Amino acid sequence: MKFTNILYKNKRIEGNDSKLVDILTSSVLQNKNHFLSTNNRMLTNLEKVSTQILQSYFGNIQVSVKKEGTKRYVSTNVLISSPIYNQSNNKVNITLFYYHKNNQMEILSQEKLQELCKTLSLIFHKEVHIEMIRVHYPYMNSQILAQYLVNNASKKNFLKFSDAILTYPSLKAGVYGKAGEEDSFILPSYIQNIRLELSGRLVTEKVVPRVTKKIAQIANPNADSGVYLLEAGLSNDTVENVVVDYGKVTSKNELGSFTLKVWITSVISIFK
Repeated sequence: MKFTNILYKNKRIEGNDSKLVDILTSSVLQNKNHFLSTNNRMLTNLEKVSTQILQSYFGNIQVSVKKEGTKRYVSTNVLISSPIYNQSNNKVNITLFYYHKNNQMEILSQEKLQELCKTLSLIFHKEVHIEMIRVHYPYMNSQILAQYLVNNASKKNFLKFSDAILTYPSLKAGVYGKAGEEDSFILPSYIQNIRLELSGRLVTEKVVPRVTKKIAQIANPNADSGVYLLEAGLSNDTVENVVVDYGKVTSKNELGSFTLKVWITSVISIFK
């Protein structure tokens, strides 16, 4: 069992720090395995069953909370990415990104996750190892961001919740930082674009026609700026070194089903 924390905010990142690149690489692998093309490798039946168990475990957990002598149960709603499976002859490695504000919950304890591994080992008839990678912001994984927005869809209309999340990332001038400056930083990767596409109606939008599609998008105008690339000591080829993380969630409400698709486009820094 392995836990990893991913937190890139107000922190200097060295050029050889590969954690963020690992996230993007894993997201691309996830996309190839699960989303983008029917010609790519499909999940085996065992992996499908395993995925359902993981989604049920993290998405439907009820935790008891005591307050003033009473006990009530609340859903933890741990958001997870699509699992990435790597199988060998005698072992299955599962990589999961997860998002939750509380990292000290019982279901994330070594003991509970060991029990989960044992359950999954009965399905695969192999040893199962789960690597849990915590992301501190939902927009660091497309599938997690899609779930996060869908979970808030009953409270806000599309315009409000898309504005809230799309203005949260810091996409500002001087995005790459400046090489040699003490208080500056150069990340191994940068979000270039976030795109949301909603098909269907939210409960907060009853006057919207049944057949409708809404799109929201935020782009970083400085991601392909030659001036900022030069100041950061990065190669101009950086703007072509792009990965796209894609996620989709379908849900239902009293007005019918709706689907939210998310694309997160990032550029990976190429140092001179």
